[in-house]
Amino acid sequence: MTRTARLLIVPIITSGLLIAIPAVAGEGRQPIYQPTTINAPGKYVVTRNISAAGMGVPVIDIRSGDVDVDLNGFTLTGDALFPVVLALKVDNVTVRNGTVKDGETGVRFKGDPDDPPYRKAVAEDINAIGGTWGIWLSDYTDFAVRRNNVTSTGGDAILVQGHQTATTMGTIEHNRVFDIDDPGIVVTRGSSVGILNNRVEDLTDGPGIHYGNGSGGLIAGNTVLITGAGGHGIEVYDSQGCKVADNVVREAAGNGIYVWPGNANDNLVIENVVSASGGDGLRVEGQLNHIECNVLNSNTGYGLYMTVASGMNTFGRNTTRGNAGPACGNPDFCNLGGGNASFGDNLIPGPPPS
Repeated sequence: MTRTARLLIVPIITSGLLIAIPAVAGEGRQPIYQPTTINAPGKYVVTRNISAAGMGVPVIDIRSGDVDVDLNGFTLTGDALFPVVLALKVDNVTVRNGTVKDGETGVRFKGDPDDPPYRKAVAEDINAIGGTWGIWLSDYTDFAVRRNNVTSTGGDAILVQGHQTATTMGTIEHNRVFDIDDPGIVVTRGSSVGILNNRVEDLTDGPGIHYGNGSGGLIAGNTVLITGAGGHGIEVYDSQGCKVADNVVREAAGNGIYVWPGNANDNLVIENVVSASGGDGLRVEGQLNHIECNVLNSNTGYGLYMTVASGMNTFGRNTTRGNAGPACGNPDFCNLGGGNASFGDNLIPGPPPS
């Protein structure tokens, strides 16, 4: 019997039977055409639209490492209580090139905080529609989420939760997130994560981008348009040593960029454009941050607000015009912190701050 004539027994969850399918498709890839559990390494390809609605299972349940799943442009429709695609406690898994919709989560990579961390989770070129979460990774230390479109989710569009004890590195880049009820892109416990060149728009609630309880983040080249219900544009929360650069934030319901609380330290915020926020353009509550060359105009609050919780920050060459901050001597700028310093070269109406 030739290799191409062999059959591979793959468990199909929908019927509880073992169904014989061809062992290989084009380029040696194994075909998937019904809700399936993957128990062996290899390359897999979806060959038709598949639905698991009402079945109480994922469409694709990955229980082996070293797996590449090509959705091949097809649509997977999930059960509302389960991820459409689930990778559970496995290394080196890629899911790409198709549409996932109406599951609890579109694509879920799930590790375990009590286990050693899992590595290499990749989600790319996916349309994630509906459900609670779009793309959700937890307890992986090496990941890439790139070139995905996420829309109409009830919760976080892209959520990354780093391992509690291990360094979490990865990139979230060139994604489009739009028409979301809750936060757009959320990273917690990241040690070295790049959030790069994403577009986040039309959120009902929550921040556009949140980097929290971590360090070493690079948040650059993103566009955040319209956050609702007090949501900030970009948050650096309780994180140290991050760079926030070259982002555009427009019409955030809260603050455009918010560096907080008091232990958001040692961060660089440079060359961002923030306008028409419902709060301040840039609000800083942390310590030892450097703020430079930002354009912070036409915000409902101050353009630049250094709160009483801030201290020992440096700032220079920022432009703040046409803002409407409350009483602090200047509607464009307020400095209530101790030890904040500038060379006096900010382009702020009135006497330069010192």
